[in-house]
Amino acid sequence: MKSYLRFLGRNKLYTAIMAVGLSVSLAFVIIFTCYVRQQFAVCNHYPDSQNIYLVGIGGNTYSYFGLADEMEAELPEVAQAVTIQNYYNAQEFEGAPASKEGLLVVGRDFFEMFSTDFIYGSLDDFNNEENALVTESFASRHGMENVIGKKLIDGQKMYTITGIIEDFTGSVFDNFEVVVNAEFSMLKAPNATSSAIMTFVKVKDETDITELQQKICGIVEKFYKRIQYPRNESAHITRLDKLYFADANNGMTGLKKENSDKVFIFCLVVLFLLVSAIINYVNLSVASSDQRAKEMALRNILGAEHSHMRIRTLAESFMFIAASFIVAIVLAYALIGWVNDLLHPEIPVTISFSVDYLILYCLLTVVTSLICGLAVFMATSKTKVTSSTNARKPMSGLFLAIQFMLSFIMISISITMEIQMKHMVNREMNANVDGLYRTNVETPEMRQKIDELPFVKSVGKSTGYPGYFGFRMSGSEDNPDFSILICDSVAFRLFGFEKIEEYRQGDPMGTWMCESAARHYNINKDNTTWPSPGFNGMSDDVCGIIKDCPVTSVLKMDWDGLGIVCVVEDYNVTWGGWVLEMEESPENKHVVDSLVSALYFQSTGREIFNNGFIKDLNKAEYDQTRREITLIEMFMLIAILLSCLAFLAMSMHYAAENKKSVAVNKVFGGNTSSEVKRCMKRYFKIMLPAVALGIPLAWFICKRYLEQFSYRIEMNYICWIILVAVIISLLISSLTVLWQTLCAASTNPAEALKKE
Repeated sequence: MKSYLRFLGRNKLYTAIMAVGLSVSLAFVIIFTCYVRQQFAVCNHYPDSQNIYLVGIGGNTYSYFGLADEMEAELPEVAQAVTIQNYYNAQEFEGAPASKEGLLVVGRDFFEMFSTDFIYGSLDDFNNEENALVTESFASRHGMENVIGKKLIDGQKMYTITGIIEDFTGSVFDNFEVVVNAEFSMLKAPNATSSAIMTFVKVKDETDITELQQKICGIVEKFYKRIQYPRNESAHITRLDKLYFADANNGMTGLKKENSDKVFIFCLVVLFLLVSAIINYVNLSVASSDQRAKEMALRNILGAEHSHMRIRTLAESFMFIAASFIVAIVLAYALIGWVNDLLHPEIPVTISFSVDYLILYCLLTVVTSLICGLAVFMATSKTKVTSSTNARKPMSGLFLAIQFMLSFIMISISITMEIQMKHMVNREMNANVDGLYRTNVETPEMRQKIDELPFVKSVGKSTGYPGYFGFRMSGSEDNPDFSILICDSVAFRLFGFEKIEEYRQGDPMGTWMCESAARHYNINKDNTTWPSPGFNGMSDDVCGIIKDCPVTSVLKMDWDGLGIVCVVEDYNVTWGGWVLEMEESPENKHVVDSLVSALYFQSTGREIFNNGFIKDLNKAEYDQTRREITLIEMFMLIAILLSCLAFLAMSMHYAAENKKSVAVNKVFGGNTSSEVKRCMKRYFKIMLPAVALGIPLAWFICKRYLEQFSYRIEMNYICWIILVAVIISLLISSLTVLWQTLCAASTNPAEALKKE
């Protein structure tokens, strides 16, 4: 090992490039390996998580109050059923807001299904509807055991804190910090339904899940007939460990939710980054191996066996990579806060040093070392005293080609992401959002205060706005999901939807179909009826067609579909907000923000959210994605820089290697131009096959990325993007190689021959 350390010391440039490249790359690999593992491990820590399912209705996660009891009574496959609920109210503890999220209302059976450790107290202390439990995080903010026995006020109800439980870390319940035992007092009626009610079942082993779902659908169908609900919504079940990524988990019940496509993209990018770092190490090791050729050859002459040389190479790789891993872990720990700020993941990423994570880090080190060591050994195993380079050229060329291919693939992805983001930001609204401010609450007191503001021109009511309709109705195979915007005539006028057809002149009251919805329901002047669910007075009669506009975030695949606007003068929606027409100025916004926030806190005890100018609310949809794309592009930039460094090192290696041949050719009549052409021809033989192999892979990845968006650029753009990426990659690599080639070709032949 001493000879290897001396070699590293003599070749500081190669050593620095390898060390920095590996440490930075491995730091992000560690961060996102932890990220991916933690995302896919959500709820896996609960016993029997493979047998626990959430029962939802109509493509959502909510159900009705009596479903759990009915399933336990009618279905022998169900071992246990639990009903829980979250709700928001004015929550106060010691004169301050109690929780950022709602209260989680549960029975004692919740803790049987979802095993939770008690830090203080026990389940026996959670014995009536006056009791409350708080999480460790909540207690820590207020003095841990000092919270025991204190009163927590929720609206008009007062609870006594009787215990402290562990945080719901790594769980879909991680939003909640307060758990109350209330026997669902606000929902005593067995037919009560709410978007906040959740039903979980634990099934017996070897249960036929398909058959169970059909039976549950039958129970739900009987329920809707019993309450005479006009729209028949079927039930579905989602396994607990799949719930975090499930499409049905749309946030309406307060559960944690993440996009699986986003996790997939990060997996792919990090994999590319790791492969790029490994190839960079191998290329640099091969490039610098000439300087150790005599040492290796001498060891062969002295009787060193092939296996011994292989072990030695592996040991050297392990030592170097292990040292880089130590630096990478320190770097990852320092960067984790910044990464979380950019990602805003539902489950924050942590660098853990528990036994399982230490095993994971060791596996990463060993596997990376083995790959690097074996690759270097394969590329240098035929070293001879007389000719050390010819045998390595095919292998080094292969690694260089792979790195080049990864570079232009990542450039393709970066360009695709950037163009897609600009495409979404600049999309056609086909509606008006200028000068419109929206509140997410609607109360008579707030309306009275708003009317007193001199700069407010008009006020309407609405459940949402162009860009977010606010309500999703679940459908069936023949009647797909659609999004509804319910508003009054004032809000409808303010939104300024672009009308295509109008069947009742001068009367906006009724149902308006977006183009896509009109096509689906075959709406035209001869057919103006559709199968309305009768929700909140919705009419079967369509009074007109408007141009398609974003009904929900264009960042989502399944929500940006059929859009329907229902204009009702007096609707009974209990959640919605005011739409204010006013001049867009910081002063006006500050006045309205202060007023609305104060009234909202007064009524709920929580901070206001999703409140402001609609233009800003729509723009905020992209902030998170913009940060994620920035992070991904930074990773790709690192990988591209590694590739450039590898090209630089390899070109320096080949330039030094070919000085003698260049000198001889120049003595016999060659010139700098001919030598440059000869060298560039050799590099293009490496790079062009890499382009041919990489184009299909780049196409697949870019296409897969774009498919996660409901509103996206045309797929044929990918061809032009890949072409640009190839040109950029060829230009960067060619200039790098050309620089070193010119330096070698410009050397005085006498000087080169004298040194040989």
